[in-house]
Amino acid sequence: MTNLASGAELHAKSQQVRVADVLILGPAMLFLGWRGGQLSGLERLFLAGTGAATIVYNYQNWKRTKEVEGYGVPVAGN
Repeated sequence: MTNLASGAELHAKSQQVRVADVLILGPAMLFLGWRGGQLSGLERLFLAGTGAATIVYNYQNWKRTKEVEGYGVPVAGN
């Protein structure tokens, strides 16, 4: 028997992942880009840029989803 997660469970999990990306992954990437040690300048720039993009992208998606939830509109594809 297959145990499939409901849409609400998947949605909640994706929101948790977004929060983790904003609070943990993005800042860690920024930190490594800033304090890159033995990384080249290009590698440090890439880490810092993708870290900033991760924070912005996931925060915007989290915020938009929260706003839609507030209006009782179902969120598809998240």
